Amino acid sequence: MSLISIIIPLYNKKDCIYNTIQSVLNQSYKDFELIVVDDGSTDNSAEIVRSFNNDKIHYILKNNNGPSSARNLGVQKASGEWILFLDADDELLSNALAIFVQLINSHPEIKCFSSNYYIKFNGKRNLYTHFYKNGFVKNAFKLWVYQRFMPRAGAAIFKKSTLNGYHYNEKLRRYEDADVLFRMMRNEKFYSTSQATMIYNCDSLAASHARENIYEDFLGHLYIAKNKWERIAILDLFLQCKKIYPTQYKDVYAGRKFCSVLDLFRYRYSKLMNELLGFINRILNKL
Repeated sequence: MSLISIIIPLYNKKDCIYNTIQSVLNQSYKDFELIVVDDGSTDNSAEIVRSFNNDKIHYILKNNNGPSSARNLGVQKASGEWILFLDADDELLSNALAIFVQLINSHPEIKCFSSNYYIKFNGKRNLYTHFYKNGFVKNAFKLWVYQRFMPRAGAAIFKKSTLNGYHYNEKLRRYEDADVLFRMMRNEKFYSTSQATMIYNCDSLAASHARENIYEDFLGHLYIAKNKWERIAILDLFLQCKKIYPTQYKDVYAGRKFCSVLDLFRYRYSKLMNELLGFINRILNKL
């Protein structure tokens, strides 16, 4: 039994899956298994996965039922004590698992860890934020808005016994990971590191199949936010997705569905301050 199970939900990612799997096999820490759950791909993704012929890789083919179904099946089949999800078009940095194992050993009482990451967009790779929080996470939704905490697949790892309490909603065809993360952010204690562990490939997302309206596709199904920072975090997710898929989503002011005018002001002020601090930080790094 491996310490870590890495789960990749796969559907028609023939142009990306080779690099994604290779990034896993290149890990400096080796006590892991890789579970690739193919949700009925119709391209040659399966042939690419099988071409690796590596004992660490477990390939599971299932009928198409969406990414939530693939994630749930992956967790069910995983033998590892810890679970790390990785999207089929993203890549782990070679020391990703080593970073998480060090955190696990240093904080045995914590069941959820998150990290910083790089974003690849328009061919450029940049660190998600220079202000990612190190340490225990308090007021997770507020830190999300201030770009000091944003767990995502490939940049978060969970104790399997804890994750078993958060079933992925199989009615959601997209943003199912955000749904689970938002629920966990309400109930679980997180520890985060500013070290980056993965590359989030927005170029692949933008080029993938057409996206439906995000409000109807995910946010319309989201539970009612409990406070202002949860509302603003939902707006933040809305605007991030609109930036990646500008032609598919409603106008930015549709964010009023989630927030009051005062919440919108708080959001815009927090983003402006982050951009200003980021600019100052980049200037100082060049000195």
